[in-house]
Amino acid sequence: MTTEDYIVFGFWSLLPTLQLLLVIYNLLEWFSGRKVGALLKDDSRQLGFLIACLAAAWILDRFAVEKIIEILNIPLDYLDLAMPKIIVRLMLFPTMLFAGAKILGGAKPIEIPKNPRLKYNRDKEETK
Repeated sequence: MTTEDYIVFGFWSLLPTLQLLLVIYNLLEWFSGRKVGALLKDDSRQLGFLIACLAAAWILDRFAVEKIIEILNIPLDYLDLAMPKIIVRLMLFPTMLFAGAKILGGAKPIEIPKNPRLKYNRDKEETK
């Protein structure tokens, strides 16, 4: 592995590492008897999603980036002038996160409960 590989993988692993620390913190809170059931469940799902995206980005980086450049017939000297290869590699993980989020969608719909105390949420008969 080259220095560039260590930089790329270090950058990619920041977000999953922070999420792992959050899951460990929630586990410690749960073991101490505090209620963190929903947080722990959501954080664990998010960690799984991040790890899956990290694995997909790693597989694409190892086996597909060079072939994609060859298929598109982009000269490497032009690619280095327009955008260095390390930038393309660094942007691969956020692109996988975006693609995974678009494919899987949200975990649950966001609902804003109606406040019955507000005038515009009351029935018309109640306001008279």
